[in-house]
Amino acid sequence: MSGFFKNDPKIRVVIAHSSQNSALYLRKIVESKPQLRVIAVTVSADELVEICRDGNPQLVIMNQRLADCNNVLDTSLIMDLAVPVILFTGHSYDELWKEAMQRGARYVLLEPINSKELHANITQIINSTAAVTLPAPEPQKTDGALIAVCGAKGGSGCSVTAVNLAIALQADHKKTALIDLAFDTGDDHILLNLMPQQTIVSLCNEPELDQETIIYNSAEHSSGMRFFRAPDYIGEAMQIHAEDLRRILVEMSEHFDYIIADIGYPNNSLALTALERADAVLLLMSLNITSIGRATKMLRFFNENQIPQEKIFIVNTEFNNNKQFKPRHLENYTGKQIFAAIPANESVVEESIINGMPFILNKKRESVSKAIFDIAHKLAARR
Repeated sequence: MSGFFKNDPKIRVVIAHSSQNSALYLRKIVESKPQLRVIAVTVSADELVEICRDGNPQLVIMNQRLADCNNVLDTSLIMDLAVPVILFTGHSYDELWKEAMQRGARYVLLEPINSKELHANITQIINSTAAVTLPAPEPQKTDGALIAVCGAKGGSGCSVTAVNLAIALQADHKKTALIDLAFDTGDDHILLNLMPQQTIVSLCNEPELDQETIIYNSAEHSSGMRFFRAPDYIGEAMQIHAEDLRRILVEMSEHFDYIIADIGYPNNSLALTALERADAVLLLMSLNITSIGRATKMLRFFNENQIPQEKIFIVNTEFNNNKQFKPRHLENYTGKQIFAAIPANESVVEESIINGMPFILNKKRESVSKAIFDIAHKLAARR
């Protein structure tokens, strides 16, 4: 049985160094130990604090000088991180080392980096961590949140949003699944550069659903997120019944923290099944007359099918940068406040699609990525 659902036994490490080359070298040293996993590399003190707050690392390896901090010993940074710190410095005098230890550094090492010395210190930290770590509990069934992503019309950016949102939630150490229910367009596998043999139809054909069959009929993305592919052609999708999908979504909710359902334009009974079960519905629309007109019809459709209005969240997408109205006009038309906005960045999005590399992974500092992370944080906070 796959170990995907078991607690990660590896010690999570963050590397902070003013030199990117040194940071990469440190990463190689750290990842040569199978007990360790590098969760982030940064050159910034501010970003280091944010990473430690969100990523819950168990070890930080850092340089005395960072890009936005000339001397970390002039601050309370090490103490504030509240995790074991191995500090590298270019100075060898005793007073500095003493001050570093007083400020919370577990070990102080002299640059240039000595891999054997670093390994020795890491080993001591591993041993001390293992001594106080309780055995990992058996995996518990969860009560996962289903988030449906749909568009007021075709071309709203549902697939791009759903794929990147799923990875953003997974990056926050949440077990996340992406299920492609946009049967007429179903191209999430292209955006992820994945070509799994099994599809949702394969899952429907399983006589019984459990953790093992869920894993077997999905593909694991490099981010750790699990992906459930849409059928190859629309005729195959017609084999899926609403009860099949309901059964799948119920089982998935017991094994994942979040299930992102890419619905696209909801025009069939299976889409309605997902919407009915959804804990949140992200309705994507642009600031143009066509999108807004379709959105009002969509909200009426939700109301007629008893999808509670409080579950529906308007997301203003500007992927095509074709703005004809202001956000307040959108709110006036729909009668709902905008939950989030995704700015236009055509070059980043196009490159992401062409390369099969979600921009949330390699373009984290771009405004479009920050918007996706913001949506992920908002959804997590509401939950």
